[in-house]
Amino acid sequence: MGNIAHLFPKKLDVAIANLFINTQHEGTVVRWSAAFALGEIVKLKSKHNEDLIPTIENICNKEEKNSIKKIYEAALK
Repeated sequence: MGNIAHLFPKKLDVAIANLFINTQHEGTVVRWSAAFALGEIVKLKSKHNEDLIPTIENICNKEEKNSIKKIYEAALK
């Protein structure tokens, strides 16, 4: 999703909702992938950022793995 989000900027609502679900998954790879995709969506600087940024900040604060936190932090810069 992270690699193709820029191709579908007006169709991201469902993808974002599903990615938020994946941020709570027990698997590190699933959470990492969700973080990458959400980070790429934030970088698009779309209308979604109004809701995305505070939610991602909250998710980042709860994330235990530094490798995943770094992805969120890089996107929020």
